Amino acid sequence: RNFWMSRVCASCGSTREKMSKCAKCKLLGMPTYYCSRECQEKDWPTHKAQHSKKSEQTESEASSGGAASKKNDDSLRIVLRQQLADARTALDDRRFEVAFAKSKKIRQSLMENGKSDAELLEQAIDISIQAGLSLKKIEESTGFIEEKIEMILPRVGNNHPEVASLKKLIAIGCSKSGSDVKAIKYLRQCLAIYEGLSDRPVDLAFTNSWLADCYRRLGKLDTAKDYARAAEV
Repeated sequence: RNFWMSRVCASCGSTREKMSKCAKCKLLGMPTYYCSRECQEKDWPTHKAQHSKKSEQTESEASSGGAASKKNDDSLRIVLRQQLADARTALDDRRFEVAFAKSKKIRQSLMENGKSDAELLEQAIDISIQAGLSLKKIEESTGFIEEKIEMILPRVGNNHPEVASLKKLIAIGCSKSGSDVKAIKYLRQCLAIYEGLSDRPVDLAFTNSWLADCYRRLGKLDTAKDYARAAEV
């Protein structure tokens, strides 16, 4: 199983390779993933507002037609959506170098043109994260993950499982690059989130166990034992 190819459930924050997509978001070119129908239904009161926002944006753009700037914006958006589709296809085909390069270029285009299209930007960052981690580009991927966290914080808050899942990705990258000290920093942040969630005992135990392994490799055996005991509770 390739952890880097995992999707993140928009409701519970769990990660896995195979998830269902919101049908309307898929048509709009901005897929939102869910691990189960229960999670999708639970998230619907919040998620439907995103659909409404998109519809209002589309109607507003349609009613203001005629201006050259709008035509340019629309043309750029169409091009970027196609590029995103190409990057996503490359990612699904495991052509990680292509997906990484394309998604970075899309992000750069959005930034250079002063666009505030958060949906396109977030999609580009998601692809950059998955492709970058698959290529073991740890530092760049960490930067993209931190950017993604900053983007979703106003929407989900500091203590959402999705935030913990993203921090966990950083920790995995740090561990694989031999930096257990950095991994511990992010794992402890994950731990703080999971400790505040009554429905995440497996994630809590896994994080404690992982912390124990990191401290053990650093030779801090007493601390490792403490986390190992916490993992067994």
